Amino acid sequence: MKLIITDINHQGEGVGRLAGKVYFVPGALPGEEVEIEVTEEKKSWARARIINLHVPSAERCQPHCPYFEQCGGCQLQQLAYSAQLAVKRELVQNTLKRIGKLDLGKVEVRSVLGMVEPWQYRNKVVWHVTKVNRRLRLGFFQRGGQQIIPIDYCLLLPLRLNQLKNKIEHLLNEINILPYDWRNHTGQLRHIILRQTVTGQVMVGLVTVLEVSLKRRLMELASKLLGEEGVTTVVWNINQQKTREILGRENQTLAGPGFIEEEILGLKFQVSLAAFLQVNPRQTEVLYQHAAGAAALSGGEKVIDAYCGVGSIALLMARQAAEVRGVEVVAEAIAAARVNATINRITNASFRVGLAEKILPEWEREGYRAQVIVVDPPRAGVELPALQAMAGMKPERIVYVACDVATLARDLARLQELGYEPKWVQPVDMFPHTAHIECVVSLKRKHSP
Repeated sequence: MKLIITDINHQGEGVGRLAGKVYFVPGALPGEEVEIEVTEEKKSWARARIINLHVPSAERCQPHCPYFEQCGGCQLQQLAYSAQLAVKRELVQNTLKRIGKLDLGKVEVRSVLGMVEPWQYRNKVVWHVTKVNRRLRLGFFQRGGQQIIPIDYCLLLPLRLNQLKNKIEHLLNEINILPYDWRNHTGQLRHIILRQTVTGQVMVGLVTVLEVSLKRRLMELASKLLGEEGVTTVVWNINQQKTREILGRENQTLAGPGFIEEEILGLKFQVSLAAFLQVNPRQTEVLYQHAAGAAALSGGEKVIDAYCGVGSIALLMARQAAEVRGVEVVAEAIAAARVNATINRITNASFRVGLAEKILPEWEREGYRAQVIVVDPPRAGVELPALQAMAGMKPERIVYVACDVATLARDLARLQELGYEPKWVQPVDMFPHTAHIECVVSLKRKHSP
């Protein structure tokens, strides 16, 4: 069956339509004519694989990574980087029109801000554990499957993290530790997490089941790792869950202070194993600078930062605001935000643990009024009660930082109904060679004529 590919979806799959049915084809690019074989079929859609590439895109290129066809980490390495940026902007525009019903004649969707060097940008990686020929190996999940593909070198990681991964793999085979078996829920080691900061500090996270006899071996491993490739701390995370959740709730520091220190736009942040922080430090500064531009603070404003995490955006805003309130459901993140405020000698920011959809309505009922509200929600977006409370406070500006374009579009439609007009959307390419895109949106309150 031949198919013309017209779009790319949020998973990076090529999209084509034939006889009233939508086909999703991994690896296919807009403008291509492909011969396909259906691998999964439903009433209105089907998933297929390429059998033959009849008419390739002029933007198709040879992927740099030898694991690209197997690994599920990247989806767009076969597309020239400049074309990736164009495709992502079109994806944002189409989603805002289709789901958000936005009039793009009134909302400026800016060109995607990409990277000069779109490689080696990730400062965090989760390695999965498997065994090959009786040797423990680290790798990533297979594209579209659950099998772990051993990886020698990832092009999205800096050299230091690749070298450290290989060192850890060697040491793990020396201490006789068993990889976790997801089918039978046996074994010990689930994941290895590596994080590094622009300050040169590196954290190693060892995620295992709870087994007291492991601690001696993990302590031995930690002592050998300290100082290797900038490693300053090693943390043991205990995860007993039978789900695919990466981290459990209990951490034990095996070496170093248990955290590393990051620097963003002149502020310092303590980063724990579980702390959320953007994984592309170069683009994080670009993203936050545009968020600050949308906030347009003059020094006298009260600001709310919902979904504030470890306080990165809130503390940046606090330098130009009268007062900042942050809210976040993860208690550990709020504890870190308070520490980060102290480290940076910021006294006009306060932080509270709780759900945004509960705390924001509470603040509105109490009569609290902010001139600027910033939201940086997870992929699920902002719950309606939180949006309603935000509008009820009548801020002059709302800054929406989005990691999911579909829920962004839904929330922008709701905010328009609540009296807020999006003025511009700035996509930022935080994850080159993948289908993901982040956006900063500037919204302003509509005033009655």
